[in-house]
Amino acid sequence: MTTDQKNDTTTINRCFMTTGLDRDTPIYRFVPWRWIRDLLVDENLALVRPENWDDPYELINRPIQVDVIDGRGARARKILDGSNFEVFSMSWTTKDMADTMLRAYSKLSPAKGEVDIFDLAAHANEAVQISTTVGKLHDAIAHSLKNTPSFERLYLSKVEYVSDSLLSRRVGGIYANGPDFGKTSDCVASLLSLKRDAYEAEQEIRPIVLLNDAAKDVSVLKVKINPRELIDSISIDPRLRSSKVSGFQMQAYHNRLVVIRDWGFGSKIRESHLYSASPMFESILEIDSPNVYLDEDAKARWRAFLTQHQMNV
Repeated sequence: MTTDQKNDTTTINRCFMTTGLDRDTPIYRFVPWRWIRDLLVDENLALVRPENWDDPYELINRPIQVDVIDGRGARARKILDGSNFEVFSMSWTTKDMADTMLRAYSKLSPAKGEVDIFDLAAHANEAVQISTTVGKLHDAIAHSLKNTPSFERLYLSKVEYVSDSLLSRRVGGIYANGPDFGKTSDCVASLLSLKRDAYEAEQEIRPIVLLNDAAKDVSVLKVKINPRELIDSISIDPRLRSSKVSGFQMQAYHNRLVVIRDWGFGSKIRESHLYSASPMFESILEIDSPNVYLDEDAKARWRAFLTQHQMNV
């Protein structure tokens, strides 16, 4: 076995995916324009520390109080401090161009005046949606980190959403191996795979990277990737195709398209039709379907209509 083969085998043994997570599942992520150049041109996939996210229940480096109770009524308490790992992650979703996600993660900022002249600084908080698959994301990160000395574990995890009360019980159950195991790598991954059901609309998939303390001063982990291999599609905010946004005439969809083409990703552009509509809405009425509730008189009228106006298809 060659050295490269040994390294690949070692990497595989340190990389895990949630059971039942299909490698071919499409996943999506909104990337702000302030980061998109770093991804497409500089070829960096940026993972951040979860404790910097908005949700205070990302329990990686927070002390966790576990009250242990048995059937006899005995009770003891254990305080578990932060993990022994430097933890980095990022959020992807299985939902393609959802309206609520778009409005949360892409903030349109038209320039003052009638024409929106696009530049990265002025529209830093506006985002594009990129897509890939579970397998491509896993392989890209694993391949990039395999020779990183501080690399310990990679998990690709599907987030489970539970009630606040169930979260408390599930967190305690993560420590089933005993009071002295602390926040092991599996514990860390399990904690980051649980969220309160208030966030259920996000339908997250998370890569979770664990490094040793050699990375203690790293604030953002930049993983080198090949964006042409990783990314399947790029979608510009579809609201920009509207004639007006916030009272300003928007001509910048094309301007943004030109930027992405100039970076060499024109073939990856996929137009979203979230806000597109044909002049006439089309519907189908299957009068004999068990899911259509028509009385016999109504069916008779529709049959008469069919007899008079049947189309040749």
